[in-house]
Amino acid sequence: MSDTPDLAARLAAKFDYTNTFYHQAPVFDVTQPDERDRERYDFILSSEVLEHVRLPSTDPSPRCTACSRPTAFC
Repeated sequence: MSDTPDLAARLAAKFDYTNTFYHQAPVFDVTQPDERDRERYDFILSSEVLEHVRLPSTDPSPRCTACSRPTAFC
């Protein structure tokens, strides 16, 4: 879920942060997250993304939750 370069730089300065993409590496596909991403993240930023998930995909929200650590901020 790509962030602008400016925002990505500011987040990387404060957190263990990886800017991900749908069309290039590092890839994060909310409709089919990699099993290695399960409970990996403390938070997931998403703005103006989920409404573009193509149907008939199921609701992507539970997939984002599955990628969040149990102690994550949700």
